[in-house]
Amino acid sequence: MTRQGTIPENLRRSLVPCRSVDADALQRAIRSQVASHMVDAERERSGAVGGVLPHLVLDALLATDTSLIGEVVATLVSHDVSLDLFHRAILVPVAERMGEMWCDDEINFVMVEILSMRMRMMLNRFVELQRKTAAHREYDPRRSIIVADAHGAGHDLGISLVEAFFRDAGWDVEGGAHQGADNHFFDRLARREFAVVALGMTSGHAQEDRIIVERSRAVSANSSVLVCVGGPAVRQNPTIYQDWGVDIIAMDAPDALRRVEEALAA
Repeated sequence: MTRQGTIPENLRRSLVPCRSVDADALQRAIRSQVASHMVDAERERSGAVGGVLPHLVLDALLATDTSLIGEVVATLVSHDVSLDLFHRAILVPVAERMGEMWCDDEINFVMVEILSMRMRMMLNRFVELQRKTAAHREYDPRRSIIVADAHGAGHDLGISLVEAFFRDAGWDVEGGAHQGADNHFFDRLARREFAVVALGMTSGHAQEDRIIVERSRAVSANSSVLVCVGGPAVRQNPTIYQDWGVDIIAMDAPDALRRVEEALAA
């Protein structure tokens, strides 16, 4: 099958309602393979997970009954699973499995878009439930960040994760996956003294990326603003971005948070 072809029969079957079977399997997998990591700190640090979980989560994401997503997230939150563990034990292996299926022509572009959208739904629901139980934090201008997709795609999971990780760490976050590097973005930068601007680079158009980086620094109300870049284009060729004098090059959302906080502490 080509990427432009029809959906394979195995995926077509997984799109029919099968809520009770998938829900039971997911609950068992989460309890045995994810929640147990919270008890064993060493295993949590290793990030080891059973190989069955990504397949089960993909089944849930492909099912027509999207309430399965809510059931997965509710189970995670009820077991006090951290955002970091949620990222390592579910989102990363599921995304990797989805990438393998795309490369092997097992799913087409439409299915990738559906899966990506539902993974963002899962992440947003997880963050929402966590926020309800989180303690109130006072606003600290030294921990303020604006996050944007430099190319305005609006569907990059990595940028949503950056937003989630910084919020989880107590940062005041504006923007996100739906914020492009447009006039509205630069106006916000000019009006408010953000400590950090984080840009997701997805297209690999180097000259365009450089203009966005330089303009972000030039218009910022904070003359000492830290510019952090990440995303597929950065991972493919980080040297280019280093040559432009960006402050932080991040490989993923946890790496962005760690590097930003280290830079500010220094």
